[in-house]
Amino acid sequence: MNVLFVVPYPPSAVRVRSLQLIRGLVRRGHRVTVAAPWNGHSERADIERLAAEGVDVLTRRLPKVRSGWNCLCQLPGREPLQAAVSWHPGLAAAIHERLGSHHTDIVHVEHLRASQYALDLDSRSFPSGRPPIVWDAVDSISQLFSDTLCASRSGQGRWMARLDLERTRHIESTLPFRLERTVVSAEPDKAHVERLLRPVAVARGGSLPRVDVVPNGVDLDYFTPGDGAREPDTLVLSGKMSYHANETAALHLLRDVMPRVWRKRPAVRVAVVGRAPTETLRRLARREPERVTLTGFVPDIRPYLRRSAVSVVPVLYGAGTQLKLLEAMACGTPVISTSVGTRGLGLVPGLEVMVADDPAALADAILALLASPERRHRLGRAGRAYVERRQGWDRAVGLLESIYEDTLHASKPLQPGKAGFAARTAGTSQQAAKLCIDYVLAALLLLACAPLLALLAIVIKLDSAGPALHRRLVVGRGGCCFDAFKLRTMKSGQGEARPVPRESRETGEGGKAREDSRVTRVGRWLRRSSLDELPQLVNVLRGDMSLVGPRMMIPEELGRYGALGREVLTAKPGLTGLWQVSGRADLSLEERVRLDVESVRSFSLRRDLRILFVDTPVAVLTGRGAY
Repeated sequence: MNVLFVVPYPPSAVRVRSLQLIRGLVRRGHRVTVAAPWNGHSERADIERLAAEGVDVLTRRLPKVRSGWNCLCQLPGREPLQAAVSWHPGLAAAIHERLGSHHTDIVHVEHLRASQYALDLDSRSFPSGRPPIVWDAVDSISQLFSDTLCASRSGQGRWMARLDLERTRHIESTLPFRLERTVVSAEPDKAHVERLLRPVAVARGGSLPRVDVVPNGVDLDYFTPGDGAREPDTLVLSGKMSYHANETAALHLLRDVMPRVWRKRPAVRVAVVGRAPTETLRRLARREPERVTLTGFVPDIRPYLRRSAVSVVPVLYGAGTQLKLLEAMACGTPVISTSVGTRGLGLVPGLEVMVADDPAALADAILALLASPERRHRLGRAGRAYVERRQGWDRAVGLLESIYEDTLHASKPLQPGKAGFAARTAGTSQQAAKLCIDYVLAALLLLACAPLLALLAIVIKLDSAGPALHRRLVVGRGGCCFDAFKLRTMKSGQGEARPVPRESRETGEGGKAREDSRVTRVGRWLRRSSLDELPQLVNVLRGDMSLVGPRMMIPEELGRYGALGREVLTAKPGLTGLWQVSGRADLSLEERVRLDVESVRSFSLRRDLRILFVDTPVAVLTGRGAY
């Protein structure tokens, strides 16, 4: 096959997935052309090394100034800023020219950052038709951003996630409908992407796009166990330390875990190996110069993995596969990880890896492993056997090759469709008036309620630990998901948990438990008064919601609506609506569906105004179904 491999950065030992997949395809006899921008001497050298291996390369220099300008121009749009960072119109033109002059079987586009090249190709015309495009998203970046907002200790990381989260959800839930195949690196990422795609498929009346898993691997010939003795009191944590998830993991280890270890074993040393450690990490290292080493960039990480007694992977959030974990296991180094670090790998805890999540458990696992050379040896051997069995790059390349072959014989992708029934409500003067009322009234209410919201936030923080604001992923118009804001009413970290069995028996048909031990004291009052919904005025101003509309639902609830779900998704969910003023959680599922469909089919501005100014105040004061 002739493959055009589009990447947003030069493949290298750091960007190892694209490098290993390209090398593997070439070894199997395929002709690969790589298209990638570059900036700086090191990236230029990566391009030259790839060309020296016999790979055709299309490239353009992408200065940081152009990347910054791309992001600035992208701000008013809906596409992710990450996709703008790597965009170069000259490279896009070179790709188009190459496809016009050379036969190409498959175009492979890697990562969200290269998605704009995929969109550009899909919008162009080709005399003999556009070749099939496989988008290797690698990770679900929207899930990464969502976790970043909850768990990151990097202010810059949270700021970037907040700025790009909704844009990223938009591209992950729409681009797969325009392309032939989507690929990710792990099962959890596939599940999340499909969770975003499913409501859009319902809204469009089409099928779910195909999402496949091509796992990350490890170079088993490069990462091998060493012959030298290991240092019995040395831990290693590896990764690019300017990346917010790695910075958070390192801060968690040094601040929360190691003090517990040092109290019982003062001689333990930690090597944090990876380029560009942040100033926060540097300050922590300066406090413990004999115990903590920050290496910065190293040309070869293997010596650190081979001489350390234990590799620690204390990640609190992340996406895809933790390559740092696989590389340590390939070097025969025993690994202690959080459950997030092992997600999607199918590792056996206690046999192939040690898993611990809270600081005390991580410290205990480190102490136990350091105290037992025999156990470390056994765990290291089992880890090496695991990666040999399941994580070689040759297996990943074989899966990708089969996806290419299947794509070539498959039909064209589902073209973007329009949600049915949209013509019933769109384009009327009443809808225009409704939109004006939404924005004007939401702005006025938010301004008037700002002091109350600030006071409630303080009360929530005093009542229980955790943030005052809660984000909940819900389905919007057209099936696109967004975060709906609410004041937190549950104990922190339990917003997605199910009621305990005893309380499940007391749950109404609406789905909420009347007596739920997860709800805080203040939360119970907030739910009863409906004040927890006030932050959704922000969602109205952002255009995600309307003041009056169908009940908002999470993606998993959409299946309960059956064929009617497509109709409900033609309208924005409402802060209030027929369901909310008719009994809320006391209603049966059939009644809720009927009221939601009725609110869409028989839209009336007069009825909306009555719901807003008459029925909603009465429903709030009576509190029926609010628990």
